[in-house]
Amino acid sequence: MTLGCASMITEVQELAGRSGDTVLITSDRCMRWLNDAQDEIVRRCPGLPDTETDDRTSLTCVSDDVTYSLASFDPTVCHCLEVWYMDGDQSKKLKYLPPDEFETKYPDPTSGDYTPDKPVYWTVQGKDLLKIVPRPSSDEAGDTLRVLYTGYADDFSAADATRASDINHVHQMLVDYGLWQAWGAIGDEGKSTYHNAKFEAGLIKFQEYYGLMPAWIPNIYDFDSIE
Repeated sequence: MTLGCASMITEVQELAGRSGDTVLITSDRCMRWLNDAQDEIVRRCPGLPDTETDDRTSLTCVSDDVTYSLASFDPTVCHCLEVWYMDGDQSKKLKYLPPDEFETKYPDPTSGDYTPDKPVYWTVQGKDLLKIVPRPSSDEAGDTLRVLYTGYADDFSAADATRASDINHVHQMLVDYGLWQAWGAIGDEGKSTYHNAKFEAGLIKFQEYYGLMPAWIPNIYDFDSIE
């Protein structure tokens, strides 16, 4: 059974002994904890199928521009998985470089020392800045950059009484996260620690189910060193 937002809030309050609380374990606070739990799950599960998004319209190549913002993507980008240069039958998947290797190899990617051409490599700096090299020429300007990414789940709001999480099979984890925070707010460290451990154990099982164990995360990208 999958629980909606209001049912999960009620369960957190009742199990914490604070049913209908309007002072400490309030509905708004519980909702924030549910949203925090969703974010934590997505952050620790790159490649999560339930929130994987294939964006083919938001970015287009600009002549001589190597930086592209992901800030306007909906849903919000958590993990960028693949970037493609789209040009009909000439479309190709770009190769990922870790940010430090990208900066070492291309400290000044807009320099005239580099010939503009179809992009080959990509990286993401900070939270939402995509960088590509080589910089596109006027021939590539207007061609689309396809971005496959793991997006954050939509936050719950006051209007979402019956809406379940965008992520399947996580309502128990969301409740345990809420109880972890609730008991911490109440001041019962033992019960807070217990539900923290339950959340972590549930997350490990979830990662195993989807093949998203933490050890796999550094290998999420298919890339070769370009030393």
